[in-house]
Amino acid sequence: MLKAEGPASDNIIFTSFKDDAHGGDTNGDGSLTAPSAGDWKNITFNQNLATSTLSYTLVRYGGATNGFDPQGALRATHASIALDHAV
Repeated sequence: MLKAEGPASDNIIFTSFKDDAHGGDTNGDGSLTAPSAGDWKNITFNQNLATSTLSYTLVRYGGATNGFDPQGALRATHASIALDHAV
């Protein structure tokens, strides 16, 4: 189970380590890199994460980009996810 329940005033953010707009310059390279789709694969919800909640959560720059099995940043298989103000 994953419970990511942020307040409306301060969303929980899942993003690339290249995303300096959220969390600062976590990879320490200044502006040499920029985030892009596929920087990280995804959050997979399956029977082990059967009842999960994302509330006031922002998900950025995830998703597989290999073209053979395109996936979004959130993937659910045999799971139930409650989404509330999640983008």
